[in-house]
Amino acid sequence: MGCESWLASALSMRTPDPMRKALSTKVAEPIPVEFERVFIELGWERANRIFGKRASQRYFTAAGSERLRQQRDAYLADRRAAAAQEAKSGVKQHG
Repeated sequence: MGCESWLASALSMRTPDPMRKALSTKVAEPIPVEFERVFIELGWERANRIFGKRASQRYFTAAGSERLRQQRDAYLADRRAAAAQEAKSGVKQHG
């Protein structure tokens, strides 16, 4: 126990290292409102072209990757079902 208190006091008296970088004070950029819609409807490639690859990855993670992935899958399933229905009926639906 004596070693622990000695170590704690030695660490608390240590002077800051002038070569150590300060912590970043940069404020995180907010997620654009249209990012989710672009990702869900148009996918990764278009989102990367519009927002940039690093920003898209950051927005994807911050907005909830699992939720966005599920919404994209559901959107694509709906599109496939509509295309199958269109092919079956022979009438093109706009949308």
